[in-house]
Amino acid sequence: MTHISQSSGRTIMQSLWSKNFTVYLSFTILHLYLHLCNHQTAAMATTTRAAATSRRGIFMILSPAKTLDLSELVLVDLPPSSSLPSCDIHKTRQLAEILKSKSKKQLKDLLKVSDNISCTVKDYYDVFNVEASVLPVLLELEDASKKIDLCANSKSAIFSFDGPAFKGISPTTCDIDSIEYMQAYLRIIDPLYGALRPLDLIQPYRLEMASKGILKDLGTDEKSLAKWWMASITSSILEDMKSSECNVMVNLASDEYAAAVDQMKLEQEDCTFVKVAFQQEGKVIAVHAKKARGLMVKYISENKLESVEGIQQFDLEGYGFCEDRSDDTTIVFDRSKNWQDSTSTSTGTGTGEGQSTDKKRKAVKQLGKKAASKKKN
Repeated sequence: MTHISQSSGRTIMQSLWSKNFTVYLSFTILHLYLHLCNHQTAAMATTTRAAATSRRGIFMILSPAKTLDLSELVLVDLPPSSSLPSCDIHKTRQLAEILKSKSKKQLKDLLKVSDNISCTVKDYYDVFNVEASVLPVLLELEDASKKIDLCANSKSAIFSFDGPAFKGISPTTCDIDSIEYMQAYLRIIDPLYGALRPLDLIQPYRLEMASKGILKDLGTDEKSLAKWWMASITSSILEDMKSSECNVMVNLASDEYAAAVDQMKLEQEDCTFVKVAFQQEGKVIAVHAKKARGLMVKYISENKLESVEGIQQFDLEGYGFCEDRSDDTTIVFDRSKNWQDSTSTSTGTGTGEGQSTDKKRKAVKQLGKKAASKKKN
């Protein structure tokens, strides 16, 4: 057995410690390097994922409807979770309290409706739960059953409204992706709730943006609901547009509801405001135009459009883009009053979708020439 002196042993131990420390330090540096590389790779992957999943759509505004569908909602494929109105809950509560305090006759005079409708409206407001319209109240409730009670009289806006535009959307036939697109990019300009997302829960009510006299009870000099709501609605919409990285708003609302959006404010924020008009042989037929607006909402949402140019391809129910009547601020679509006959003919002859679209565009050009000649005469 070889004898090692104490000094030699100390020298060997120092040498081994030095080597081990060097190895340890090397492994530590390597570990830190790999950690940094992994972190950078993960960050790059996250950025790539974010870029891949970030969607830029076309922001849309739409009017609500007077008629409501109060039937129980039954869907095979459940839509995303419902949301709660959040445009300006203070203003919603103010209006709701005023309307709840009105008698049947007062509601009839205020809303300019018949005796039968005033009875229905009175029933709406008798059971209208003001607390359910206040978002913080719902969020602070610990009792789940009370949350359910407050929302028991509620239904998502897009499934509640039942006018021509919403028949055009036909939300129960839309797939979940389309509903999610609408939730992100569609806002319903509403006289009671301000700006509604499609899945925001609303209670049955009757009120129009053109209704006059309701603001007297608030002690304000403002007479127009559209102007009274303008700052809140515009602020809410701009915030949503920024978060969605949208800079184009397509106006599918009627003039009285579109007036609640401050176009000058949108321009200041570099947002383009484009109106879409639907005509029939050069004339606007209200009920047809309303349905067409809903069809356009569905078309944009199903195709996940990202540009105004994509809108010009819209050709549902006989409509075609009128380039000669459109400009930077207005996109015009027209159709023949006999569009159903032309559609069935093109379908029956087996000409194919492409040829059918070409025929529609030729027909629309002819309509444009007729409309132009009428104006000259």
